[in-house]
Amino acid sequence: MKKMIVLCLMVIMSLSIYAQTKKAVKVSEKAKAAFEKLYPNAKQVKWSSHYEGTMEASFKQKDKNISVMFKADTVFEERVEMPKDKLPEAVKNHIKEYYKHYSIVHAYEIHSSVFKKDNNVGYWITVKKGNAAVSMVCFQEGRK
Repeated sequence: MKKMIVLCLMVIMSLSIYAQTKKAVKVSEKAKAAFEKLYPNAKQVKWSSHYEGTMEASFKQKDKNISVMFKADTVFEERVEMPKDKLPEAVKNHIKEYYKHYSIVHAYEIHSSVFKKDNNVGYWITVKKGNAAVSMVCFQEGRK
């Protein structure tokens, strides 16, 4: 539990910087080709640029928002929108404890090459209270 809290806090701080760097981007042909191979039926894809040459393709598929992060032509992370009530209990308990009066606005399961080696799963969650919103990433260790 302590590891989850520390990771969430570290990610929250880094995400505030990360979110400010988002901007329109010219997408490389390699990234476009890799994306179209993975998602041939994706419509209304929005591309943006982030840190150190990473690109993000965002789109909607089967009523779910999906976001795919690329470094050059390689996918290193995919975020798939999920029902808020399907979050693991440990994640929900963390939010209840540290964000008592916030409500969950968005929940995404993160599929990443970084997590696969340790059987960990990441969750991108946005919580809101009034005009204040916080996005965080939490990890569930050892999930297969």
